[in-house]
Amino acid sequence: MTKLIYSSEKVTRFIVLTLVTLLPLSWVNIGVGSFYRYLMIASFLVFLLTNGFRIPIYKRNKKYLSLWVLLLGYEAISLFWSTNFASASNNRAASVLMLFVVMIVSNYPSSRENLIYIEKAWVLAGLLSVAVFLFGGRTIIGSTILSSRYSLVILGTITDPNEFGCLFVITMPMTYLLLSKQDRLFWKLTGWVFIFLEFYVVLMTGSRGALYASVISLVLSIGLARKLSVRSMILTTLIISTILFIAVRFLLPLIPSLTLARVSFDAVLRDGGSGRMDIWTSGLSNWSHGGILRILFGYGDMGVSGFNPRGVTTTMHNQIIQTLVNYGVVGLLFYIMLMFEAFISLRKLDKGLVGIFFGMLFASLTITMKMVYKPLWIFLMIGFLREDINQIIKSKNNTRNLNYR
Repeated sequence: MTKLIYSSEKVTRFIVLTLVTLLPLSWVNIGVGSFYRYLMIASFLVFLLTNGFRIPIYKRNKKYLSLWVLLLGYEAISLFWSTNFASASNNRAASVLMLFVVMIVSNYPSSRENLIYIEKAWVLAGLLSVAVFLFGGRTIIGSTILSSRYSLVILGTITDPNEFGCLFVITMPMTYLLLSKQDRLFWKLTGWVFIFLEFYVVLMTGSRGALYASVISLVLSIGLARKLSVRSMILTTLIISTILFIAVRFLLPLIPSLTLARVSFDAVLRDGGSGRMDIWTSGLSNWSHGGILRILFGYGDMGVSGFNPRGVTTTMHNQIIQTLVNYGVVGLLFYIMLMFEAFISLRKLDKGLVGIFFGMLFASLTITMKMVYKPLWIFLMIGFLREDINQIIKSKNNTRNLNYR
């Protein structure tokens, strides 16, 4: 029995690390759906088989797991009152698959050592994303200041630059958090090389939301990961100043001038964030005129339209507003409850993770991050690794000398 449990834990760890590492392939379409969709299904089947077709539920995760099930379950039943049944049906499939992943990650062995394995997987995901960008196909779209950017082609699939760029909001600071624990100078320098490569890719995508969120995420993670003291504040200031100097001196000259103009604050103010403000106000107006039941329970996925001078869209480009119009005040309340519990869980694990949390929260104010956008939600699942604070303190000494090779 002990051997079976040990084996299931090893398999669960392998599945979770694989799901994190291969996140860049979530944009690759093969047949019906993405490659990652088939990976999620296969992972869940292997997980069930390894655990004797039962799903263990740990006491430490009951509250967090309940909030996940509450939100995903509510999204599922919203199908019955959705005004856009086709879109809602497609997104419900994504919710079911995400529930599969939730069940798997909630059984991931909780320890500081296993948290480090997760950090390594995110670093690998970032490096894979860099490789996909540098060696994959991409073309410039448009020639004006506000439309000059890159369209990514991952194994033949056109990928949204905003969504792709926001993956680095997680991987850049995760690289810092992992390699800052290493004493050897070589690994620290290697980590910063990785971070600058990722920052270069974010700039090249022309995604303003991803760029600003990446900076917020990295700066907060550096600051929060250090103990509050005059010395740490000075070191943090020096690190950030060095990053800015190197970025301005060496990275910016490599970026096309039109792309740099696009990510400037002047460009954002000039076009209102690509017309997002118009979409938000018109979308909220349409939502509020549907009666009390629609206000409370929403219109279902993509049931409300917003508009700007470029046209009409059902994508609000803001996760909070998207949740509100899709699932109403009730759905937004469930979303906030999950986010708050995620914040508490991540803070208990590592304060540096809170920086990533706020970076992704900012990014979600610029693009819609439904369950089909997997990086945000799989990052939040790290909260399942939380432990009793006494266990964390005891395990710290055992992980300081871990081999990071």
